[in-house]
Amino acid sequence: MRVAIVGFGMMGRQIAQVFAQRGHDVKAMDTYPEALKAGTLEIENGPYGLKTAVAKGKLSMEEMQQALTRIHTTSNMAEACKDADLVIEAAIEELKLKRELFNQLDSVTQATTLLASNTSTISITKIAEQANHRQRILGMHFFNPAQISKLVEVVQGKETSQDTLRTSQALSQIVLD
Repeated sequence: MRVAIVGFGMMGRQIAQVFAQRGHDVKAMDTYPEALKAGTLEIENGPYGLKTAVAKGKLSMEEMQQALTRIHTTSNMAEACKDADLVIEAAIEELKLKRELFNQLDSVTQATTLLASNTSTISITKIAEQANHRQRILGMHFFNPAQISKLVEVVQGKETSQDTLRTSQALSQIVLD
């Protein structure tokens, strides 16, 4: 599966690592180049990073290297989302920003791409209400730290389709196994 992460702060980094460790290709996007560099370093060297997992015997060096090669960064949203099966927005908790991001995602993703927000406090319905394709928007809230927490909350908005919901629940299970 091809996953795009929009926002490479604390949660975006963790979510990217989770998907990469489980064999999925990840493109992480952030408008701040320093966030992209810091995120990559944290995934490799952080307290829940890949080197820590190797030191604890949870990953081999080869698995760590493979996970690192699956993560690519960019400051271009269209590049990050091109051909993505799933896009997870992990920006700060500001409704206006999230709405703007989902409006942009409408135009840079395929019609079959699932669009998820990692929001923990804002209504999915409110986030999606100005988007063109509200039926494919849902919440996928990963708990902190996502690398070791076996919990993803799937939240539907008022207009989230049942197909989107079923697919996201299946994806959540794959990620957590």
